[in-house]
Amino acid sequence: MINLQRFCAVPGIDEREYLHRPWRDGDWTYATNGHVIVRTREFDDTVADKHSRSPARAVEMFAEWHNKHGHIAMKPMPELPHAQRCKVCDGAEHFMSVKCPDCDGGMFVHGAHEYECQNCGDSPIGVGFVVGTGSEAKRRPCESCMGRGFEQTTHRLAGTGFELGYLQWLAALPGPVSFSLYPNVNGASGGAFFAFNGGEAILMERKD
Repeated sequence: MINLQRFCAVPGIDEREYLHRPWRDGDWTYATNGHVIVRTREFDDTVADKHSRSPARAVEMFAEWHNKHGHIAMKPMPELPHAQRCKVCDGAEHFMSVKCPDCDGGMFVHGAHEYECQNCGDSPIGVGFVVGTGSEAKRRPCESCMGRGFEQTTHRLAGTGFELGYLQWLAALPGPVSFSLYPNVNGASGGAFFAFNGGEAILMERKD
């Protein structure tokens, strides 16, 4: 079964809770983090049906593609270079963390003055927390890579720039995987449509 959770927004990085889990709408199950949208016909009884905050725009984008651009020929997904692992978390995407013992949310009071904490000021999981273990440790995403595990790198697909890490995720979906760019408007494509065995995806263009 496809791991749709990886295409969802990361809690602790993106506060939009309605993007933290996949959802089902009709015959399709969807997942998106706002940059990439994936849908599959695979049925998973643990996935909830759509609700009032489900991003309807994600559903509409697929309908628009088929209605306006479905005639565009698809190309096979090319071989991709490897995305570089995040230098901070080494691709782990998260750390086990505890609250910083020296401050409260990145600040501490000494006398009549408030100061920025030096213990957690450069923490890879955000101010107010430090890497730690024990019964109180909780999983928190790496802030450097935003919980994705890879360094941000632009890779050009048919001349349009995309996030290489996302391209790799899409290329790893059940094959064969094919793609087509959105029609060029004012010198920019805007994104690409992907088809794979059992589903479809849309990836936004990365603009440096």
